[in-house]
Amino acid sequence: MIHTKTDQTTEQSSGLVFDENTRHHVLADERRRTACNVLAECEQYVQLSDLAHAVAGSEATDREPASTGRVGVTLHHVHLPLLDDVGAVDYEPSTHRVTPNDAALDELAH
Repeated sequence: MIHTKTDQTTEQSSGLVFDENTRHHVLADERRRTACNVLAECEQYVQLSDLAHAVAGSEATDREPASTGRVGVTLHHVHLPLLDDVGAVDYEPSTHRVTPNDAALDELAH
């Protein structure tokens, strides 16, 4: 079940707070966790292609390289829309521009 932003988070004086169900849902997928880790290191926005390249590089093994194209497709259609819905990023699908929300990504990581 996907909740709205108001169902998933509450505002407190310290900032964004995710409920446990949302945190588990967001972090349950390894590719989404990797994307969050990459985005947490970004100073500003990143293009989808650059994010896909970084995530694919992190997933690659000696025996099996990850396909940047496939990673980009799943980021675009699955992971970034979900991260946008919970407020962890601002994703513009038309421009493929991903702007991380540092406070939300920090909250997810802890």
